[in-house]
This record gives sequence, structure tokens and C-alpha cells, in this order.
Amino acid sequence: MRLKNGVEFLSDVRTEIIYGLTKNQAIFCINNSTRLYERKEIRACFNAGLTEKQIKILVNKGFDEKQMREGRQGFENGLSIEQVMLFADVRYDDRQMAEIRYGFESGLSIEQVCHFYANYKFNFKQMHEIRLSLLVGLSIDQVTLLADENFNSRQMYEIRMGFAEGLSMEQVLVYADAKYASEDMRAVRMSYVKGVTLKQAMFALDKENTGYSVYNVCQWLSIGFTEEQITRCKKLGLDAEQICFIVNGSYGELNSEFINAGIEKTGEHIAYMRDVENLTNAINSAISGFSKEELEELLIVVKSVEKTHQKTKVK
Repeated sequence: MRLKNGVEFLSDVRTEIIYGLTKNQAIFCINNSTRLYERKEIRACFNAGLTEKQIKILVNKGFDEKQMREGRQGFENGLSIEQVMLFADVRYDDRQMAEIRYGFESGLSIEQVCHFYANYKFNFKQMHEIRLSLLVGLSIDQVTLLADENFNSRQMYEIRMGFAEGLSMEQVLVYADAKYASEDMRAVRMSYVKGVTLKQAMFALDKENTGYSVYNVCQWLSIGFTEEQITRCKKLGLDAEQICFIVNGSYGELNSEFINAGIEKTGEHIAYMRDVENLTNAINSAISGFSKEELEELLIVVKSVEKTHQKTKVK
């Protein structure tokens, strides 16, 4: 701290008194600040009714203005010195400090905050997800699973939402792995609601073997496609657009975003075709480049899907 000469010191004290501080408060303010923003925050603390004991928690720590403000707001909102001291640490940026403060202000205990997310290794978005998981009442085991620094905040969100929607630990564990992208986690989470099984979910996540996106595989499985059928399509060399064409033609239920505009009419027409010759012609006109043998196997896939779907309708 730079020592001030007598004239400069008295001038600064008078300035703080003009701003509404008492003489003792003004002296404390000048003695514990080297920057204008520090004086501004200490002044704001006194004006908010904070004591010198509380303010000492926030000064001479190397905090920037936003970090000091977080501590002040904690005291203003009724937090104890013990609670504020837990986040009054220069290793936290102001947004991390805010997440810890929000936790206390929402009723979380010191034990909950310290055990699960008062860790500077978590960024504020990760802290946010862990805090929300505690506030919505997830169990200790559930929060422990997602409170892993290897998960980014979007992955944590998918885990939290899975539990919030009633998925079992077994179901969530299938996709709760940092190696899976959050969009893949979401595809599996949402597919459970549509009846996809644990085994099917694990199959969908194995992109290296399926050869297709997790989202597409989950969609196909949820409307009756089997793992065997998808594997056979891969062996045929069909791409996702071609499979979507087949599925849409067989069911007419696939989301419109999957339908290629150029083959939409043909796809709709297939839904009304039952004879093998017409079906062969329709597929041949929409998907070029297949040999006779490939088309024959493709028909087996289509027929198999169609049969599966008919059984589902009967049920």
C-alpha cells in the first residue's frame, strides 16, 4: 500500500466525509484502499450498514471491483461472515463467487456448497448446474455423479435433466460419460421417453460400430427399427439420408427435418405401396447406384421394418 503524505491523506478523508462517511469510516476507507474502485466499494459497504469486521473480509485481498461487490452483496443479503469467507477468495472470479452466494441465499448449507461445488476448478457454468441439482432435490448419489470437473456444463445439464425427468441411475449411467458430446447425451435421454431400452441406448452411443449419428439411431430405434436392421443398412453402405427415406416411406412418422425435399413425394407414395415390384421401383428411383443383390437385401430390411411396425400397431 502506498503511504500518503499528510496533506493528501487529509484531503482524501474530507472527500469521503463529503460522500457521507463518518470520520472513522473515512480513515478506515483511505487506509484500506489503493485504487478508486476499492474506495468506492468500501464506501458502499459502510453506506449499506456493514461493519468494519465484515469489510475487512473484502479488503487487501487483491479483489477487483466485481469480486468486492459480490462479497458486499452477500453481506447485504444476510449471509454470515463464515459464508462470505467461503467465496471471498481471489481464486474465484466474480461469476464463481456469485454462484456460491446464490447457493447460500437459496438456503443451501455450508456443507452442501463446500462438498459439491465450492471448488475453483469448476467454472461458473458448472457451478450453476451443480447448484441447481441441489436446489431441485436430487439425491446425494445423483449430485455426486454430475459434480465431476470432467463434465462440461452442457453435459452436467443432460445428467441433471435425466434425473429430474425421472430416469433411473442405471439409465443415466449409460450416457453419463465425459467422452460423449452433450448432444449425444441429449439424444439418448430423450429416446428413453420414447421407449428405447438400455441395450438400445448403448448401441446408439457406439457410433464407431453403427456408423451413424446417435441422434439418428435413437430416432430410428424409437419408431421400431432394430439394431440388426441398422447394422444391415450399414453393411449395405446406406447413408443416414437414405435410411431416413426408407423409414419415412415405411411409416410416414419420421420428423420432417429428416425428409429430403427431393424425395418427399416418393417417400409419401411408398407408404401406400404394398407390392414388392412397385416398392423396388420406388426405391430404385430414389436411391441410385445399388446392384440387384443390394436392392434385394434392401427390400428385406424394408419388409422387416414394416413387419415390426405392424406388430407394434397390433399391440
